Formats: sequence, structure tokens, C-alpha cells
Amino acid sequence: MSDVISNGDQFIKIFTILLGSSVLVAIITLIGNIVMFKLNRKAKKEDDTNEKESKIIETNKKLDKVLKNQDDQAQKMEKVINELGNVTEGTMILLKKEIEDDAAKCISAGKIKLKTREELHTMHSVYHNKLHGNGGLDSVMEAIDELRVDSDI
Repeated sequence: MSDVISNGDQFIKIFTILLGSSVLVAIITLIGNIVMFKLNRKAKKEDDTNEKESKIIETNKKLDKVLKNQDDQAQKMEKVINELGNVTEGTMILLKKEIEDDAAKCISAGKIKLKTREELHTMHSVYHNKLHGNGGLDSVMEAIDELRVDSDI
């Protein structure tokens, strides 16, 4: 009977060892799974962060292109505005000369045709009001208004 008890004790010891080792393997496996989960989670966060950073970099590049295009357009607009200013100034000079020349002919003749007076007033209005010319021609226009209207049309 002592052999049976001895065999039983050995069986229990072996069973305890096997059971203990199985539990130990299960615990080690569980710890390994937890470590792998945390590592995978950390890697996913890093991947998400890298993806976000890539999108930010890509968006910044697009924004830089838009801003450069906007700067280019602003430079072109500035050039057009400068050219328009030059055209306006040139138009003012030519219009002033035309008014002065026509007015001088009429004043020296002492008379003016009605159509010529209307044309001079139209040119002076554009020069003065639209092109913002100075008031240098106001006295010329006053002299034109004082001229006798020529009845020969």
C-alpha cells in the first residue's frame, strides 16, 4: 500500500509539475501577448503620426505653391497697374496738348464753332474729371466760353 501511496504521491507531484508548467506557459504567453499588443499599438500610433506628418508636409507644399502663384499674380497686377498709370499719364499729356492747341487756334481767330466748343468741353471734362488732371486748363476753357460762336457750321 505504501507503493500505491508512493506512486500516488509521484503522480500528484508530476501532475503538479505539469499543471504548474502549463500555468507558467500560459502566463508567459499572456505576458508575451500583452507586450506584442503594446508594441503593435505603439507602432500604429507612430504610423498614424508619420501619416499625419506626411499629410501636413504635403499640404504645406500645396500651400507654398498657392502662395507663390498668388505672389506671381500680385506682381503681374502691379505691373499692369503701373502700365495703366503710364497710359493714363500719356493720355493726359496728349489730351492737354490737344485742348491747348485747339483753344490757341480759336483764341487767335477770335471765334469758335459750336461743335469745336462742345468737343473742347468734352475733352476738358475727361481730362479734369476722369483723368484727374490739374486745373491748368480752367482758364483756357473760360477764354473759350467767352469767344464769339462762328455761325459757319
